[in-house]
Amino acid sequence: MNYIGEHLLPGQFGNLLILISLVASLLATLSFYKSFTTNNITEKQSWLRLARTAFLIDIMGVIGTFACLFFIISNHLFEYKYAWQHSSLSLPTEYLLSCFWEGQEGSFMLWSFWHCMLGLVLMAKAKEWEAGTMIVVSFAQFCIAGMLVGIYLGDIKIGSNPFVLLRNEGVLDNAPRRSNWPY
Repeated sequence: MNYIGEHLLPGQFGNLLILISLVASLLATLSFYKSFTTNNITEKQSWLRLARTAFLIDIMGVIGTFACLFFIISNHLFEYKYAWQHSSLSLPTEYLLSCFWEGQEGSFMLWSFWHCMLGLVLMAKAKEWEAGTMIVVSFAQFCIAGMLVGIYLGDIKIGSNPFVLLRNEGVLDNAPRRSNWPY
């Protein structure tokens, strides 16, 4: 059900980018592994090219996810639980960026961003060690993206999605009612 005035597109786009990052980082991990274990030079280069492309797609997904969450926070879209919990209308503009690493999801995104920067440096400078080191970096990216997806295994929740709508989390059901609340 869609409600009047909700801004669902940034969250849907953010979820898509998280999934792209998850798949691309898994593909990069497997491709770097194949490049590392293959002895045939032509095949090694082919796997390395695929791995680099997948990792660059992962980087675009991470930066896009970062941009979506910043858009939600900076525009005070409080229909998203992350913005509702970690930002405020009274927060000065220069401090809106700090809302990112206040919560678990934002901290994971920050780690993911720095892994992307580390991966770029390694792809440019590591030469023969590139495939071996990038297996670890891209697998870390996969784990972080998995935490951002927010998976439920039965009753166990692993990770948390920053694009969850407040109305789907039941936060307002237990909140005290105040006359000045818009809900």
